[in-house]
Amino acid sequence: LEDRFYFAVDLDKSATRLPQVIYYMMQTQPQQWQEVVNKMKIAFTDIDSVGVTRSPDNRLFLDIKQKQFSQAFGSAQQSPGVLKMLAYLVLLHQPNKHSILCVDEPENELYPTLLPDLLESMEFYGEEDNQVFVATHSPKLLSHAKLDQVYWLAKKDGFSVIKRASEDDTIKQMMETGENMGSLWMQNYFSGANPE
Repeated sequence: LEDRFYFAVDLDKSATRLPQVIYYMMQTQPQQWQEVVNKMKIAFTDIDSVGVTRSPDNRLFLDIKQKQFSQAFGSAQQSPGVLKMLAYLVLLHQPNKHSILCVDEPENELYPTLLPDLLESMEFYGEEDNQVFVATHSPKLLSHAKLDQVYWLAKKDGFSVIKRASEDDTIKQMMETGENMGSLWMQNYFSGANPE
């Protein structure tokens, strides 16, 4: 592997490469891996441990142990939301970060209560010179976004234009009165964002 290893995690239901990526992270970045495990335990309070095991023929398998059971379960016994959250956390806690990270609809298959934690990890990822672009159709996810983080696309004369929430006086005023972005979107304050 190259010095600058990028995690390529497919988010299909079988999470095919996730055990290999986790094994690599466990071996080479134990501190970042422990952060992932800690966040998984916070997100899913019944999780006792997360790791991988090697079979006699050298295949790697995901093991997630829940507190109620004596044995761990593999990826086939996990919900897509658990696997997806784990994959996102692995991606967001890698030491060699991408300068631009694009995430399309991270809310799919995740419990709505996990969205604030996921956004927090994305914000942490983008604290340095990195940028995180998140495309969403979820008012719940948008409800946890800050004013200066939100942009939307609107159609004008057949072209898409980018609008920024922090430059819209009405949205700024509504946010100051305690509204949240998701609610404002549902009330159609994001002009041109909804299909017509």
